[in-house]
Amino acid sequence: MAVSGRRNMLAQTLASRRLPEGVAEPGERVPDALAPEVMPFIRAADDVEPFNPRVAFLCRKYAYKKVQRMDPSSIQRGVRQFKTYMSLKLDQDDTQFLVNDAKEIQRFYKHYCDNLIRSSQRTNFDELARYYQVSSALYEVLKDVTNNKVDSEVMKCAKVVEEKSGHFRSYKYNIVPLNFPGSSEAVLELPEIKSAIDAIRNTDGLPKPHMSSMHREGKSIRDLLDWLSLAFGFQNSNVENQRENMILLLANISTRTSGQDGLPLVDTVNDLGEKIFGNYESWCNYLHLSSRIMINYDGALKKQQLMLLHIGLYLLIWGEASNVRFMPECLCYIFHHMANQLNEMVEENYFQPPPGFEEEGSFLKVVIEPIYKVLQKESQRSKGGTAGHSAWRNYDDLNEQFWSEKCFMKLGWPWDLRADFFHQAGRTTRKPKTNFVEVRTFLHLFRSFNRMWVFFILAFQKSEPTDGSMERKIVNALQDFMEIITRDFMKDGHGISKDENERKQSFTNLNMNVIKEAVWREQVVRLHLLLTMKDSAMDVPTNLDARRRITFFANSLFMKMPRAPQVHDMISFSVLTPYYNEEVLYSSHELNRKNEDGISILFYLQKIYPDEWKNFLERIGVDSDNEEAVKGCMDDIRIWASYRGQTLARTDLGGDKFARSKAVADIKFTYVVACQLYGVHKASKDSRERGLYENILNLMLTYSALRIAYIDEKEEPLPNGKLEKHYYSVLVKGDDEVAVLTVYVFLYGRLYLVLSGLEKSILQDSRIKNIKPFENALATQSVFQLGTLLILPMIMEVGLEKGFGKALAEFVMMQLQLAPMFFTFHLGTKTHYYGRTILHGGAKYRGTGRGFVVRHAKFAENYRMYSRSHFVKALELLILLVVYLAYGSSYRSSSLYVYVTVSMWFLVFCWLFAPFVFNPSCFEWHKTVDDWTDWWKWMNNRGGIGLAPEQSWEAWWVSEHEHLKNGTIRSLLLELILSLRLLIYQYGIVYHLHIVHENKSFMIYALSWLVIAIALVSLKVVSLGREKFVTKFQLVFRILKGIVFIVLISLMVLLFVGFDLALSDVGASILAFIPTGWFILLIAQLCGPLFRRLVIEPLRVLCCSCCPGGACRGPCCAKFRQRSGAVLHKVGPWDSIREMARMYEYTMGILIFLPIAVLSWFPFMSEFQTRLLFNQAFSRGLQISRILAGQDGRGAKRE
Repeated sequence: MAVSGRRNMLAQTLASRRLPEGVAEPGERVPDALAPEVMPFIRAADDVEPFNPRVAFLCRKYAYKKVQRMDPSSIQRGVRQFKTYMSLKLDQDDTQFLVNDAKEIQRFYKHYCDNLIRSSQRTNFDELARYYQVSSALYEVLKDVTNNKVDSEVMKCAKVVEEKSGHFRSYKYNIVPLNFPGSSEAVLELPEIKSAIDAIRNTDGLPKPHMSSMHREGKSIRDLLDWLSLAFGFQNSNVENQRENMILLLANISTRTSGQDGLPLVDTVNDLGEKIFGNYESWCNYLHLSSRIMINYDGALKKQQLMLLHIGLYLLIWGEASNVRFMPECLCYIFHHMANQLNEMVEENYFQPPPGFEEEGSFLKVVIEPIYKVLQKESQRSKGGTAGHSAWRNYDDLNEQFWSEKCFMKLGWPWDLRADFFHQAGRTTRKPKTNFVEVRTFLHLFRSFNRMWVFFILAFQKSEPTDGSMERKIVNALQDFMEIITRDFMKDGHGISKDENERKQSFTNLNMNVIKEAVWREQVVRLHLLLTMKDSAMDVPTNLDARRRITFFANSLFMKMPRAPQVHDMISFSVLTPYYNEEVLYSSHELNRKNEDGISILFYLQKIYPDEWKNFLERIGVDSDNEEAVKGCMDDIRIWASYRGQTLARTDLGGDKFARSKAVADIKFTYVVACQLYGVHKASKDSRERGLYENILNLMLTYSALRIAYIDEKEEPLPNGKLEKHYYSVLVKGDDEVAVLTVYVFLYGRLYLVLSGLEKSILQDSRIKNIKPFENALATQSVFQLGTLLILPMIMEVGLEKGFGKALAEFVMMQLQLAPMFFTFHLGTKTHYYGRTILHGGAKYRGTGRGFVVRHAKFAENYRMYSRSHFVKALELLILLVVYLAYGSSYRSSSLYVYVTVSMWFLVFCWLFAPFVFNPSCFEWHKTVDDWTDWWKWMNNRGGIGLAPEQSWEAWWVSEHEHLKNGTIRSLLLELILSLRLLIYQYGIVYHLHIVHENKSFMIYALSWLVIAIALVSLKVVSLGREKFVTKFQLVFRILKGIVFIVLISLMVLLFVGFDLALSDVGASILAFIPTGWFILLIAQLCGPLFRRLVIEPLRVLCCSCCPGGACRGPCCAKFRQRSGAVLHKVGPWDSIREMARMYEYTMGILIFLPIAVLSWFPFMSEFQTRLLFNQAFSRGLQISRILAGQDGRGAKRE
């Protein structure tokens, strides 16, 4: 019931954007992108229409004008229809009116505000908030109608209403509505909340602020936090947030303690103080300091008041600390000094803010801003996380300054901005690290995963014999278990007892009155019910998810569960969900948008969940055959569809199940969504981004426990007239890589063994008589690792819940659905980006998407997405496996090779073909032809300047190397060193060629490079010919290519005839030279960034007089970088490198595409893939092939 209630609330929130009954046609809605700006006036018109239709007309007319100003060309979706409807509506309502509109709306506004002010003390809180929102919209319409010539009396009313309405603008975002008179919130009636509010409102005995300062700030002292705000210049919004935070913390501790031990509130305050000041007390002990939390007063109330003052001070410091929160000892330092100033004011009984803290916002400016600027400068040095850790100071490095008592002498209080810590901008040398310097290398893999390496070493060791005593214990336990099963559950050792007479005699005629104690009687009645209940098969739900849930809860009835504690006793908790740019709620456009096969997400969901769709329509009272009625319920349908996808709305639904309507739950649970881009979406003009903002806003209005945390960006004017961006943190309510590295190390080690001949000498050693035990050990270890690491945990987890037969069946289904293939492919994704981040930094959020896969992705799209992360690495492993097979087959048994490499072949297959296996309609012939045409066009589209990566291969190729531009010299050199592994192939294989006649001299390897040089010269000639002749002299260019081809063929003939070149040598040379060519490409990509780091940047620093320390970004340095880049482009063979890279891309693409094209010839492959991907649909009796063919349930072709 709670879930359905939440759904209804969300549906009502979404439907509130639709014009009311009688005002709009069914389904006519304010456009999503314009709703936040327009709906306040539509709602105001709806509210005032019964009292004054003319004012309602003016409100709608103003809404129409706003829409016209925001989108005059009606570009955004739904705007044109809305304008058309509104113009007709306005024409219909524009009747003759005798009184002047300006006078009428001012008269009505004054009357409305007078009634609002008089009734504010007795009106329901929610209604009062709506009235104030209407009054704000009315005043904006009034100013437009009167051309800002507002009567003085009306302006006075507007000012009063504006002051009173400030608290109501975000009233939905507060759990405890402290500032709202007449609030009907049940949370305010809780005794714990009342006690906490009374405690922080006790300001008796504190020194009184001067009336001048209170008048200047426009504040009144309502509680301890207001007093602290005036004393230290905290911001009003921070005070509001921490007031609620402090009350909730006190109330939560009070609910857990007072009900148990009857502790007074003083002990609750002390308990909260111990939790908050634990780190501060440890810091004081470490530095041998005296704590500033010294309560030297008699009387419980005075001690409580002073402790609350210190707690409030710490919370207010934390509330405005921004990124300084990541420096806990720095916060201790700040609190230590401010608590000392607080104690002096209280002891001297004289209110005097410290110098510089007199105005609101002064704490942020005087204390936090200097440290924040240091963090900002160090963040700039990090170059977006791409610089080495030793090149800049992070939070921990800066926080180390406060680990020593020397910080008091160096930094002082208030801050001594001349200290080295603050690192002034005019200095040319950077501040070094304090103690430890973290250097980012691949050694982190060995240090951070040391336990994993130990496990691998132990796993590959030979298994010890099983302990005989342990084996006997296991056998005895199994025998005892079977004996219990046979005796207690089976009849005559054959099956479950089904003797109905015996069951009836045993369980039906029980006298419950014999049991006197109520607790035991309740348990016996429950057991009797379970044993005698008979369910018909008709009562079992057909929905699979419903069956799963019922089975789960039925099994839980037999679990020995402890009695659940009361809600009062639970610790308060918050749930944080990171959110970037994914879908919140599916829009009606997304649900009804069809893919290239004519399939929409809504149609797909209707067929996948036919029973749920039927039940949903029944719940909302709509006939499935009435298409118009279904279209009119799109808000409800959006919610239904979103809860079946991986959307934020579904996540929030799951999180908000903890928060019930009871007031206690509101103070126990908070759900926070970290929306990094919420502020950007709020100010965006893009329809999708505005829709995301509005959908999140709807969620906040629906779920009371939901909060949104984001960074708000505003431009504020400086004294010199320029604008400066300010950022505000806002809280509103409304080990796989190690495994892959092991594969690489293992295979390259094997490659060295086979090419050097060491493996052959070992296996053919006469002292090694039989290697069969070694092969058996390998097979045993493989089975052991597979079973222990992958299968056993899953079977145990599912088996305990559903039974081991069901667990085994689910495991088999997972294999049939290619779950290991998907996992292995996902492993490659994490490995690629993890390795790139270790080398070059630049870690960032990468959206994974949350939608349904009903769209066919083109081959070119998959190629761009996975070429570098999967395809290149898979082909490298493929060449490794082929070389290892080819040069060891003469002396190695086939079973040994299979045991060693079977998992690696599986990894190669997954990395090459998983994107296509899981791509709908990938093996349909006409889709295959279209994909080939699209990819070929993309590959041949020359020119990368000004083109997106999706339009041209050259543009994509350049974008794939962007991360190298931010690399440090160390990371670039490490990349170069890792690339040297590709030279092993050529060095090892050339000595095995038939043409060299077992000659082992170094000259053989040197001559092999002559082949590489000839290939590069040929590419250069073709590249120059294309540049000079392709546009005007195409015939000359073709003749040039023919000459190059003839020369290369002649050289091949010469080698066959004159130097005894064998045909097998050609294949071996391809395996040898392909990795070398890729090595040349990698080195060419590194040359530009290395040249810039080693040559251009030092020269720029020497030659530019205006960039001390290398920080210049002026036109002189920009021109120098441009000219140096042009010189580098001219001197290098970059055109030839690009053509060589294109040739490699052609080869990779064709090798990957060829198996897909062959399989597409066979119609059953498409059927098999469809059955595989949409297995859930088949299990529900759905003919998915008809859906993908664009047919409806009756077999008719849909338009």
